[in-house]
Amino acid sequence: MRRRSGPSASERIPNLNPLLPGPPDYARTCTSLLGKWGKGPAAKYRHPEIQFFKFFGFTIQVAGPTFDVNMKSSSKSASSARRASSPGVAPAFPTYQLKITLELVKPAIWRRISVPGNASLGWLHAVIQLAMGWTNSHLHQFEVGGRLFSDPAVNSPGFEGEPEVLDEAKFSLRDVAPNEKHVLHYEYDFGDGWQHTIAVERILPPEPGAATVARCLAGKRACPPDDCGGPWGYQDLLKILRNPRHEEHNSMKDWLGRPFDPEAFDPVATNAHLQMLKWPRTSEAQLRRLLMNRDGFRE
Repeated sequence: MRRRSGPSASERIPNLNPLLPGPPDYARTCTSLLGKWGKGPAAKYRHPEIQFFKFFGFTIQVAGPTFDVNMKSSSKSASSARRASSPGVAPAFPTYQLKITLELVKPAIWRRISVPGNASLGWLHAVIQLAMGWTNSHLHQFEVGGRLFSDPAVNSPGFEGEPEVLDEAKFSLRDVAPNEKHVLHYEYDFGDGWQHTIAVERILPPEPGAATVARCLAGKRACPPDDCGGPWGYQDLLKILRNPRHEEHNSMKDWLGRPFDPEAFDPVATNAHLQMLKWPRTSEAQLRRLLMNRDGFRE
Protein backbone atom coordinates (compact mmCIF):
# COMPACT_ATOMS: atom_id res chain seq x y z
CA MET A 1 0.00 0.00 0.00
CA ARG A 2 1.24 3.49 -0.76
CA ARG A 3 1.99 5.26 2.50
CA ARG A 4 1.80 8.98 3.10
CA SER A 5 4.99 10.65 2.00
CA GLY A 6 5.16 12.76 5.18
CA PRO A 7 5.62 11.46 8.73
CA SER A 8 3.21 8.77 9.86
CA ALA A 9 0.83 9.42 12.70
CA SER A 10 3.09 7.68 15.18
CA GLU A 11 6.12 9.66 13.98
CA ARG A 12 4.42 13.01 14.53
CA ILE A 13 3.91 12.55 18.25
CA PRO A 14 6.47 12.37 21.06
CA ASN A 15 7.62 8.88 21.94
CA LEU A 16 6.10 8.20 25.32
CA ASN A 17 6.62 4.45 25.23
CA PRO A 18 9.34 4.65 27.94
CA LEU A 19 6.64 5.91 30.30
CA LEU A 20 4.61 2.76 29.79
CA PRO A 21 5.26 -0.83 30.88
CA GLY A 22 4.82 -3.55 28.32
CA PRO A 23 3.82 -3.12 24.66
CA PRO A 24 2.88 0.32 23.26
CA ASP A 25 -0.73 1.14 24.13
CA TYR A 26 -1.93 4.52 22.94
CA ALA A 27 -5.30 4.00 24.61
CA ARG A 28 -3.68 3.73 28.04
CA THR A 29 -1.36 6.63 27.25
CA CYS A 30 -4.19 8.96 26.29
CA THR A 31 -6.34 7.97 29.25
CA SER A 32 -3.43 8.49 31.64
CA LEU A 33 -2.41 11.87 30.23
CA LEU A 34 -5.81 13.40 29.70
CA GLY A 35 -7.75 11.82 32.54
CA LYS A 36 -10.81 12.29 30.40
CA TRP A 37 -12.62 9.01 30.76
CA GLY A 38 -11.05 7.38 33.79
CA LYS A 39 -10.05 3.75 33.77
CA GLY A 40 -11.71 0.70 32.32
CA PRO A 41 -12.16 -0.95 28.92
CA ALA A 42 -14.27 1.88 27.44
CA ALA A 43 -11.27 4.19 27.04
CA LYS A 44 -9.69 2.43 24.08
CA TYR A 45 -12.96 2.44 22.13
CA ARG A 46 -13.19 6.25 22.25
CA HIS A 47 -10.68 6.85 19.46
CA PRO A 48 -8.02 8.03 21.94
CA GLU A 49 -5.47 8.89 19.25
CA ILE A 50 -7.52 11.99 18.44
CA GLN A 51 -7.26 13.13 22.05
CA PHE A 52 -3.55 12.28 21.98
CA PHE A 53 -2.90 14.59 19.05
CA LYS A 54 -5.03 17.33 20.61
CA PHE A 55 -3.06 17.11 23.84
CA PHE A 56 0.15 17.91 22.00
CA GLY A 57 -1.29 20.90 20.21
CA PHE A 58 -2.16 19.58 16.78
CA THR A 59 -5.14 21.27 15.16
CA ILE A 60 -7.53 18.38 15.15
CA GLN A 61 -11.24 18.47 15.68
CA VAL A 62 -11.92 16.48 18.85
CA ALA A 63 -14.81 14.47 17.53
CA GLY A 64 -15.19 10.85 16.64
CA PRO A 65 -15.60 9.97 12.99
CA THR A 66 -19.08 10.30 11.51
CA PHE A 67 -19.75 8.14 8.51
CA ASP A 68 -22.04 9.65 5.90
CA VAL A 69 -23.12 8.83 2.40
CA ASN A 70 -22.68 12.43 1.19
CA MET A 71 -21.51 11.16 -2.17
CA LYS A 72 -20.75 13.43 -5.11
CA SER A 73 -23.61 12.35 -7.28
CA SER A 74 -26.45 13.70 -9.32
CA SER A 75 -29.74 14.55 -7.64
CA LYS A 76 -31.20 11.43 -9.23
CA SER A 77 -28.52 9.23 -7.66
CA ALA A 78 -28.92 10.94 -4.29
CA SER A 79 -32.66 10.34 -4.48
CA SER A 80 -32.05 6.68 -5.29
CA ALA A 81 -29.74 6.39 -2.29
CA ARG A 82 -32.44 7.81 -0.01
CA ARG A 83 -35.02 5.41 -1.41
CA ALA A 84 -32.62 2.51 -0.98
CA SER A 85 -32.22 3.35 2.71
CA SER A 86 -35.97 3.44 3.35
CA PRO A 87 -37.49 0.36 5.01
CA GLY A 88 -39.14 -2.04 2.60
CA VAL A 89 -37.62 -0.49 -0.54
CA ALA A 90 -35.24 -2.51 -2.72
CA PRO A 91 -31.68 -1.13 -2.99
CA ALA A 92 -31.02 0.85 -6.15
CA PHE A 93 -27.43 -0.32 -6.38
CA PRO A 94 -25.60 -3.62 -6.81
CA THR A 95 -24.24 -5.66 -3.94
CA TYR A 96 -20.47 -5.97 -3.65
CA GLN A 97 -18.81 -9.15 -2.42
CA LEU A 98 -15.45 -8.25 -0.92
CA LYS A 99 -12.60 -10.28 0.51
CA ILE A 100 -10.61 -8.45 3.19
CA THR A 101 -7.21 -9.94 3.94
CA LEU A 102 -4.80 -8.75 6.62
CA GLU A 103 -1.37 -8.49 5.02
CA LEU A 104 1.93 -9.96 6.29
CA VAL A 105 0.25 -12.38 8.72
CA LYS A 106 0.44 -16.15 8.30
CA PRO A 107 -1.73 -18.17 8.45
CA ALA A 108 -4.06 -15.70 6.77
CA ILE A 109 -6.65 -13.67 8.66
CA TRP A 110 -9.50 -12.75 6.32
CA ARG A 111 -13.20 -11.92 6.03
CA ARG A 112 -15.57 -12.22 3.06
CA ILE A 113 -18.37 -9.68 3.30
CA SER A 114 -21.20 -8.30 1.18
CA VAL A 115 -22.12 -4.61 1.29
CA PRO A 116 -24.34 -2.29 -0.75
CA GLY A 117 -22.44 -0.78 -3.65
CA ASN A 118 -23.53 2.72 -2.66
CA ALA A 119 -21.97 2.39 0.81
CA SER A 120 -19.61 5.25 1.56
CA LEU A 121 -16.00 4.44 2.37
CA GLY A 122 -16.69 5.86 5.83
CA TRP A 123 -19.44 3.30 6.39
CA LEU A 124 -17.17 0.59 4.99
CA HIS A 125 -14.58 1.59 7.62
CA ALA A 126 -17.15 0.87 10.35
CA VAL A 127 -17.94 -2.50 8.73
CA ILE A 128 -14.25 -3.44 8.61
CA GLN A 129 -13.76 -2.53 12.27
CA LEU A 130 -16.71 -4.71 13.29
CA ALA A 131 -16.01 -7.65 11.00
CA MET A 132 -12.25 -7.85 11.50
CA GLY A 133 -12.26 -7.35 15.27
CA TRP A 134 -10.51 -3.98 15.69
CA THR A 135 -11.50 -1.41 18.34
CA ASN A 136 -11.43 1.84 16.29
CA SER A 137 -8.73 3.14 18.64
CA HIS A 138 -6.48 4.56 15.91
CA LEU A 139 -6.48 6.52 12.69
CA HIS A 140 -7.14 4.87 9.34
CA GLN A 141 -7.09 5.52 5.62
CA PHE A 142 -8.12 3.95 2.32
CA GLU A 143 -5.85 3.98 -0.74
CA VAL A 144 -7.28 3.37 -4.19
CA GLY A 145 -5.30 3.99 -7.35
CA GLY A 146 -2.92 6.36 -5.60
CA ARG A 147 -5.69 8.43 -3.96
CA LEU A 148 -6.08 8.54 -0.18
CA PHE A 149 -9.43 8.69 1.65
CA SER A 150 -10.06 9.22 5.35
CA ASP A 151 -12.19 11.13 7.84
CA PRO A 152 -11.35 14.84 7.64
CA ALA A 153 -12.47 15.30 11.25
CA VAL A 154 -9.43 13.38 12.48
CA ASN A 155 -6.81 14.42 9.94
CA SER A 156 -4.00 16.72 11.03
CA PRO A 157 -3.01 19.56 8.69
CA GLY A 158 -1.07 18.30 5.70
CA PHE A 159 2.70 18.35 5.69
CA GLU A 160 4.54 19.72 2.69
CA GLY A 161 4.70 17.14 -0.04
CA GLU A 162 1.91 14.99 1.39
CA PRO A 163 -0.79 13.82 -1.01
CA GLU A 164 -4.28 15.24 -0.56
CA VAL A 165 -6.54 13.16 1.68
CA LEU A 166 -10.10 13.03 0.35
CA ASP A 167 -13.24 12.82 2.45
CA GLU A 168 -14.22 9.15 2.76
CA ALA A 169 -17.85 10.14 3.37
CA LYS A 170 -18.15 11.66 -0.10
CA PHE A 171 -17.09 8.61 -2.07
CA SER A 172 -18.95 5.35 -2.36
CA LEU A 173 -17.58 1.89 -3.02
CA ARG A 174 -18.97 1.97 -6.56
CA ASP A 175 -17.26 5.34 -7.15
CA VAL A 176 -13.76 4.03 -6.42
CA ALA A 177 -14.16 0.39 -7.50
CA PRO A 178 -16.73 0.20 -10.31
CA ASN A 179 -15.67 -3.22 -11.58
CA GLU A 180 -14.93 -6.71 -10.34
CA LYS A 181 -11.25 -7.47 -9.55
CA HIS A 182 -10.66 -3.91 -8.37
CA VAL A 183 -8.42 -3.78 -5.30
CA LEU A 184 -8.57 -1.27 -2.46
CA HIS A 185 -6.13 -0.92 0.42
CA TYR A 186 -7.09 -0.06 3.98
CA GLU A 187 -4.59 0.87 6.67
CA TYR A 188 -5.48 0.94 10.35
CA ASP A 189 -3.15 2.30 13.05
CA PHE A 190 -0.31 4.13 11.31
CA GLY A 191 2.04 3.11 14.12
CA ASP A 192 1.48 -0.65 14.01
CA GLY A 193 0.74 -0.41 10.29
CA TRP A 194 -2.05 -2.95 9.84
CA GLN A 195 -2.47 -3.17 6.06
CA HIS A 196 -5.54 -4.80 4.53
CA THR A 197 -6.16 -5.78 0.92
CA ILE A 198 -9.80 -5.47 -0.14
CA ALA A 199 -10.56 -7.37 -3.34
CA VAL A 200 -13.84 -6.91 -5.22
CA GLU A 201 -14.71 -10.54 -5.93
CA ARG A 202 -18.21 -10.12 -7.32
CA ILE A 203 -20.69 -7.36 -8.13
CA LEU A 204 -24.21 -8.71 -7.89
CA PRO A 205 -27.43 -7.11 -9.14
CA PRO A 206 -29.78 -5.58 -6.55
CA GLU A 207 -32.05 -8.06 -4.78
CA PRO A 208 -35.68 -6.91 -4.44
CA GLY A 209 -36.45 -6.26 -0.80
CA ALA A 210 -32.88 -6.87 0.35
CA ALA A 211 -31.93 -4.98 3.49
CA THR A 212 -29.19 -2.35 3.28
CA VAL A 213 -26.85 -4.13 5.69
CA ALA A 214 -23.40 -5.64 5.61
CA ARG A 215 -23.10 -9.42 5.92
CA CYS A 216 -20.13 -11.57 6.76
CA LEU A 217 -20.19 -14.58 4.45
CA ALA A 218 -17.07 -16.32 5.74
CA GLY A 219 -13.80 -15.72 7.52
CA LYS A 220 -10.84 -17.26 9.29
CA ARG A 221 -9.02 -16.58 12.53
CA ALA A 222 -9.16 -13.92 15.18
CA CYS A 223 -8.05 -10.35 14.70
CA PRO A 224 -4.74 -9.49 16.40
CA PRO A 225 -5.11 -7.40 19.57
CA ASP A 226 -4.81 -3.66 19.07
CA ASP A 227 -1.40 -2.19 19.96
CA CYS A 228 0.49 -5.49 19.84
CA GLY A 229 3.17 -4.08 17.53
CA GLY A 230 1.98 -4.85 14.00
CA PRO A 231 2.45 -8.14 12.11
CA TRP A 232 5.90 -8.84 13.58
CA GLY A 233 4.84 -7.93 17.11
CA TYR A 234 1.81 -10.19 16.71
CA GLN A 235 3.99 -13.13 15.69
CA ASP A 236 6.17 -12.52 18.75
CA LEU A 237 3.06 -12.35 20.94
CA LEU A 238 1.85 -15.73 19.64
CA LYS A 239 5.25 -17.33 20.31
CA ILE A 240 5.24 -16.01 23.86
CA LEU A 241 1.69 -17.20 24.54
CA ARG A 242 2.53 -20.68 23.24
CA ASN A 243 5.49 -20.99 25.60
CA PRO A 244 4.50 -20.99 29.30
CA ARG A 245 8.20 -20.89 30.22
CA HIS A 246 8.87 -17.67 28.34
CA GLU A 247 9.87 -14.86 30.70
CA GLU A 248 7.15 -12.60 29.26
CA HIS A 249 4.40 -15.22 29.19
CA ASN A 250 2.58 -14.04 32.32
CA SER A 251 3.03 -10.35 31.57
CA MET A 252 1.57 -10.79 28.07
CA LYS A 253 -1.41 -12.70 29.46
CA ASP A 254 -1.95 -9.88 31.94
CA TRP A 255 -1.65 -7.31 29.15
CA LEU A 256 -4.30 -9.11 27.10
CA GLY A 257 -6.61 -9.24 30.10
CA ARG A 258 -8.52 -12.28 28.83
CA PRO A 259 -7.91 -15.59 27.05
CA PHE A 260 -6.93 -15.19 23.40
CA ASP A 261 -7.50 -17.88 20.77
CA PRO A 262 -5.87 -16.91 17.45
CA GLU A 263 -7.97 -19.51 15.58
CA ALA A 264 -11.34 -18.25 16.84
CA PHE A 265 -13.84 -16.50 14.59
CA ASP A 266 -17.65 -16.51 14.92
CA PRO A 267 -19.44 -15.32 11.75
CA VAL A 268 -22.87 -15.66 13.37
CA ALA A 269 -21.97 -13.26 16.18
CA THR A 270 -20.26 -10.96 13.67
CA ASN A 271 -23.43 -10.74 11.57
CA ALA A 272 -25.54 -10.03 14.61
CA HIS A 273 -23.49 -6.89 15.22
CA LEU A 274 -23.20 -5.90 11.57
CA GLN A 275 -26.99 -5.93 11.27
CA MET A 276 -27.21 -3.29 14.00
CA LEU A 277 -24.94 -0.86 12.15
CA LYS A 278 -27.02 2.14 11.12
CA TRP A 279 -27.48 2.82 7.42
CA PRO A 280 -26.55 4.95 5.54
CA ARG A 281 -24.49 6.57 8.30
CA THR A 282 -23.40 5.72 11.79
CA SER A 283 -21.89 7.83 14.55
CA GLU A 284 -18.67 7.18 16.42
CA ALA A 285 -20.75 6.65 19.55
CA GLN A 286 -22.89 3.96 17.95
CA LEU A 287 -19.88 2.21 16.47
CA ARG A 288 -18.17 2.33 19.87
CA ARG A 289 -21.17 0.71 21.56
CA LEU A 290 -21.29 -2.05 18.94
CA LEU A 291 -17.57 -2.75 19.25
CA MET A 292 -17.76 -2.87 23.04
CA ASN A 293 -20.82 -5.11 22.92
CA ARG A 294 -19.04 -7.41 20.46
CA ASP A 295 -16.12 -7.70 22.91
CA GLY A 296 -18.32 -8.20 25.98
CA PHE A 297 -17.93 -4.73 27.52
CA ARG A 298 -20.42 -2.08 28.60
CA GLU A 299 -19.93 1.64 28.97
